[in-house]
Amino acid sequence: MVRTQQVTAQHGSATFRYSKGSLDVIGTEPADGYQVSVTRLSPTEMGVQFTAGKQKETILAAVDDSGTFKSGVIESNGQ
Repeated sequence: MVRTQQVTAQHGSATFRYSKGSLDVIGTEPADGYQVSVTRLSPTEMGVQFTAGKQKETILAAVDDSGTFKSGVIESNGQ
C-alpha cells in the first residue's frame, strides 16, 4: 500500500510518498526567503533541507522494515 505523509517544520514543509522499502519526496514548500534541497540517503531515507543564510533546518524521514514512516527535524543556526 502506497501512502503519503506531510511533515511541517518551522521553515517549510515536505510531502513524502512511501511504502515498505520505498520513500520519495513528492513536494516541498519552503517558507519565504528559504531555499530547499532534497537528498536521498538510501532507498528508504530522505533529507529535505531549508536554508536561508546560516539558518538551516532539515527534515529527516525514513521508512522502517515494516513500512512505518518516521520523521524528525534538526535545526541549526550556523554557530
